[in-house]
Amino acid sequence: SLQSMASVNAQSLEASLQGKRNLIYAALSGDMDDEIAVEQGIIKLHEKGKYIPKEEIGTLEDWELELYEESTQNPSEVIVGPVLWTEEGYYAMYMAKTISIQGVIEGSVQIELNLDEIYAVEQGLADLQLSNDGYCIVLDGDVVIMPSDYEETNISISHQAENGCTIERVYETDSGIAKSTQKLIAHDTVKVGEDSYVLCIVEDYDM
Repeated sequence: SLQSMASVNAQSLEASLQGKRNLIYAALSGDMDDEIAVEQGIIKLHEKGKYIPKEEIGTLEDWELELYEESTQNPSEVIVGPVLWTEEGYYAMYMAKTISIQGVIEGSVQIELNLDEIYAVEQGLADLQLSNDGYCIVLDGDVVIMPSDYEETNISISHQAENGCTIERVYETDSGIAKSTQKLIAHDTVKVGEDSYVLCIVEDYDM
């Protein structure tokens, strides 16, 4: 069923993001010898990341500083930060891990997870075999964060129900023309850290 497909893919996406979190913990936990060891840990992750020594926190944006401070207050955890639009044109989820060098907390590493890559490669959400012009999206509130290019269709889902299947009126813009259609939508929750997102599988609904 459509709901079963949504549940399976939500669980898979959640496991993938948690797996990324676990890899960050494995690569950056423990006492490092020096900053070279920190950089080597970042390289092992094959993700975009940067080491932020405590001397440089004055250069951080507000959200980066908040993520930095939360990570240093919870040194044994990988902190899940915000999902933000990047200058490169995709949504990214940020995570952070405190770094200890020779027994002293010296800073934090910030990792950027490209959500388009996760959508397209790891989960294969773009390749689901759906009927009735179906597609899969992931929402953060009312913002489509996966895939990022779906923003171009200006989708507006009227509300988000609890996990389950609903029939909803969806507003889309196609070639500059607004249209309203009935959709069958299966939702399921993706939880990462303390944050929750909603995976939706959407199909045209034939009356």
